[in-house]
Amino acid sequence: MFLDYYCANGNNNRVEQMIHKWIIDYNNFLFCITTTGADISAFFFSLITSCRNLGINPTDYLAHLFLNCNRIKNGDKEAWRALLPGKCKLDDVIELRKRIAEAKPLEGRTGPFVLRGCNN
Repeated sequence: MFLDYYCANGNNNRVEQMIHKWIIDYNNFLFCITTTGADISAFFFSLITSCRNLGINPTDYLAHLFLNCNRIKNGDKEAWRALLPGKCKLDDVIELRKRIAEAKPLEGRTGPFVLRGCNN
């Protein structure tokens, strides 16, 4: 097989390094209490692993995902596919980071901000 495909590599170190992280986190999935919790943990772990493999900052990607997931209508698979790592642009996260960096504290405020949710 390696003689037929000149680009094939004789070792699988990269795959073993990727699987090693899954093996370590397998123990964490054991403590998810429910199978749904384990499925959700594995889902986010696979998103983060995909981001790392594509050279995307996982924190920026998850911020983009959480900023935009509420705009998707139920059952719109194409919109969800557009949010996958490597298919989306993280411009809104860059803008958010810029706004946070430029934020200034309110003058005269001594107490903490209390977030109580949305008033519709």
